[in-house]
Amino acid sequence: MTSNLVPKPFNDQERIEALQALGLLDTPPEAAFDRITRLAAAVMRTPIALVSLVDETRQWFKSRCGLDLESTPREVAFCAHAIMKDDVLLVLDATKDPRFMNNPLVTGEGHIRFYAGAPLITRDGFRLGTLCVIDTEVRAEVTEQELELMKDMAAMTIEVIEGRHAVRHATEVLSQHLTAAAQRAEAGETAKANLMAMLGHELRTPLNAIIGFSEVMTSQVFGPSLSPEYKEYAEHIRESGQHLLGLIGTMLNLASCERGEICLNEETFDPAKLVADCVGIMSEPARKAGVKVKTERAPILPDLHADRNQVVQMLLNLIGNAVKFNQSGGTVRIVVEAHDGQVVLSVIDTGLGMAPEKLKQSREVFDQLDSGLARNFEGLGLGLPLTERLVELHGGRLDLQSTEGQGTTATLTFPAWRSVAEEIAAPLRAAPGS
Repeated sequence: MTSNLVPKPFNDQERIEALQALGLLDTPPEAAFDRITRLAAAVMRTPIALVSLVDETRQWFKSRCGLDLESTPREVAFCAHAIMKDDVLLVLDATKDPRFMNNPLVTGEGHIRFYAGAPLITRDGFRLGTLCVIDTEVRAEVTEQELELMKDMAAMTIEVIEGRHAVRHATEVLSQHLTAAAQRAEAGETAKANLMAMLGHELRTPLNAIIGFSEVMTSQVFGPSLSPEYKEYAEHIRESGQHLLGLIGTMLNLASCERGEICLNEETFDPAKLVADCVGIMSEPARKAGVKVKTERAPILPDLHADRNQVVQMLLNLIGNAVKFNQSGGTVRIVVEAHDGQVVLSVIDTGLGMAPEKLKQSREVFDQLDSGLARNFEGLGLGLPLTERLVELHGGRLDLQSTEGQGTTATLTFPAWRSVAEEIAAPLRAAPGS
């Protein structure tokens, strides 16, 4: 049987249109896909792993591990056969398979002997291509566990594809709404907040799936890993998913602030202890960045009556920025003091600093998306706007002072009426349920 008789799904035209609509073909490599192919090669112990997308005339590789080719003709593609069914296509010895024994990728330089391809199936049922692994050596068998892992990794791949498309589509819609917002002022601001909430909710589903699959692999519920890299790659996927989920959570919090939906859950607490807790949370990111974090406190401090979780969020945003926009060997000082009865928390860094015009822009939502910093630092530029909304919700203010090349000081000032003297605060802290 020659490769010219490659089969095609009955709905091939609709399948190709669905693939083209994703805007994925002929795009540059992306880390999320490359992690999966490296993981697949490690798990299946093969030199080659691919994310292959089959269009009208070719199979094009979105991700390539161990292969230099960008594409091959569809008529010789193993993946063209794999998209004919939902199960993994398994070829233990291509020289003995009548579908592939005369294929030039088998008889020629490709020297393919072993192939396993799990179809990438969209929620609408279209098989876009495969996550496949290839070896030049014949395999005697493949275990059921390995086949299940191939299916899991293919499911992770399609979640990344559809999540990517959701972000792309939502970003286009968001851009349209933001343009209208500039013309409609207050009405536009409300539309932007609603859209941010919609975007966050729509992205949670695929991200939770990605995190769930990676946690299954990290915990090795199917037994011991097949490769030393198995657990490491799964952990990278999980961390990336959690990072994106954290960004979405920030977006939703900001949207809730914009709509006035956040209610304060107030309690009385020691601000110096809260700072120490936040420094502990940020110790590992600071260590990785080579940044030293120090704390200073006034000898006499009132307690603070506020929403502790929201104050933690504010402080983590400020410390996170101070670490992120610093350099190795730099420092971050967190100073806790009281002025005229007001509790003041200052985060002082020796980092990049900002010019006056940039300092003003940093308070605006999505500022980093429009700045050169987006090329060098992760994030959506939502930390400072969210922090400012939250401190204002407490009746306080956020002050920023910065000198380009010398560092930035961000100061949270809480009004005097939120300060609680020690003789009053101690019984409150000791009270049951406090």
